Amino acid sequence: MPGSGISPAARTVDRQAVEAAMRATPVLIRGGPGLGKTRLARRIHEGSDRSAAPFAIADAQRAPLCWQELQSAALTAGEGSLLIVGIDRLGPELQDFVMAMLSAPPFRLMATAGSARDTLRPDLDAALRAHEIVVPPLVDRPEDTVWLAARLFPALNARRPAPLVGITASAEDAIRAYDWPGNGRELRARLLRAVEAATGEMILPADLFPEWAGDEAIRPLSEVRDTAERVQIAAALERTQGQTAEAAKLLRVSRTTLWEKMQKLGL
Repeated sequence: MPGSGISPAARTVDRQAVEAAMRATPVLIRGGPGLGKTRLARRIHEGSDRSAAPFAIADAQRAPLCWQELQSAALTAGEGSLLIVGIDRLGPELQDFVMAMLSAPPFRLMATAGSARDTLRPDLDAALRAHEIVVPPLVDRPEDTVWLAARLFPALNARRPAPLVGITASAEDAIRAYDWPGNGRELRARLLRAVEAATGEMILPADLFPEWAGDEAIRPLSEVRDTAERVQIAAALERTQGQTAEAAKLLRVSRTTLWEKMQKLGL
């Protein structure tokens, strides 16, 4: 069952996570905010031979860490896994401390970071690069946004006194078309608000994006057409596992036409 999404990029992340679970080397998970990097690290731990041991977290993302907190998390991890969230936010002294711990650690080190690498000392960067997983933003994989919304909806819907029927096709189109700068975290927040605020039987685009209400909800036909084509092309590529020739046959266009549209739509 997919854990990160249904797009080719998400499947690559899932495959890399399975491979990481089979190794004992450090793991670095890179990506923007709201992409589930901590959850992915936990999946790697639970799929490894250390799953019976603790999974300890030292979070430098929310607040600066001191070496005592980092040492305490390492002791808690024992022979399990230690996850340092936001390792790129550690200062030079704490990076030195991490390198010292890596000399003979009983635990398996995992870490999350943003896209930049220049904040890590070179030897720590090299140690973490042994197994690096990059999680792409949702804007680069719109098919995963609807998949994620479908996964989140049942639990959120169960909180309502009168559960909703589902999400309309037009709301799904709006989900695909949106850029999601906050990634999965923003999607969950908008979906939660939509489930709580919806007055009909199903979620509408205006429930998810109230700021689009009124005239702003009217979109140019060219934008609507591009959105529809993007959805169909992505679905065809998914069904054919990225084979453009086969996807062109499904879409009943030439391979050249499909390639041109893929370039235009950023697929």
